[in-house]
Amino acid sequence: MLRRTFLTLAAATPLLSKGSGEAPSGPGSRAYSLSAAPDGTVYLVWIESADGRHALKLSRLEGGLWSPAKTVATGGAEWFVNFADHPAVAAGPDGRVLVSWSFRPEAAREEKWGLAVRTALSTDRGETWTEAFELGPDNTAD
Repeated sequence: MLRRTFLTLAAATPLLSKGSGEAPSGPGSRAYSLSAAPDGTVYLVWIESADGRHALKLSRLEGGLWSPAKTVATGGAEWFVNFADHPAVAAGPDGRVLVSWSFRPEAAREEKWGLAVRTALSTDRGETWTEAFELGPDNTAD
């Protein structure tokens, strides 16, 4: 797994720079994550933030070019966005892609801790998305 991750990063790094293979991220972009599918397709997710709103975006690297960004999910103050908590992407066989990102459940809004994770699933290589599940929405201080 470590070897695959390193090779994915090594292959994608030149394409994240300026040029014809430039990633389609927009203003306010941060918290990037990469994953390679078994067929070699590379997926990139990131968060774009503006005016207190957030959007989780995804793009695929194919033929040396990034696909146009697709919005996976949007949210506001309940999202937990910082320098350390990045979204994640996992690409499986047959076009399945799972993404996850952090949020603060309503019960934990005033707490220091109490984060949870939301997930979304695509079965068509990131074209369309459905909510998959949440982990830890009851993870609050007593």
